[in-house]
Amino acid sequence: FAAREGAPAGSVMEIEKGNFTDCETFFRYHELETSSVENPHNYIHLALPGVTTQYDGLIQNLRRMQDWREMLRYPPSQIDLWIASNTLMMYGDETDGDEQEILEKLNAVFEGSNIQVGSQEEYLMLLGGAADAAEAALVLAGDA
Repeated sequence: FAAREGAPAGSVMEIEKGNFTDCETFFRYHELETSSVENPHNYIHLALPGVTTQYDGLIQNLRRMQDWREMLRYPPSQIDLWIASNTLMMYGDETDGDEQEILEKLNAVFEGSNIQVGSQEEYLMLLGGAADAAEAALVLAGDA
């Protein structure tokens, strides 16, 4: 690049590249050296349709590992367990508005109070699920 006027050494210069994407800018203003030395850490990732990468065989390796664990009767991997629990919504749905609203109301009731629940019966009575300890015991036993 050449400055129109004299620029001191070490001064910052910038390029007005126009309304081009990074790929278009690369192809317009840069060129690749065709040297025999290849630097694996110096590349630009271009997503071209129909082009495969070096990781395309990864899914086959994952399936092979799952089959291997199944044949040796090993337990499923943690990611498989996490996916299954997420699919079954065992830990709740983060976007569940009704559940979030109930929790916010309960937090507002308990805010600032020093409540220490000693048993499940007391907790059930505190939330209004039972009138007394006997009824709470029946609810917890599944007889109510």
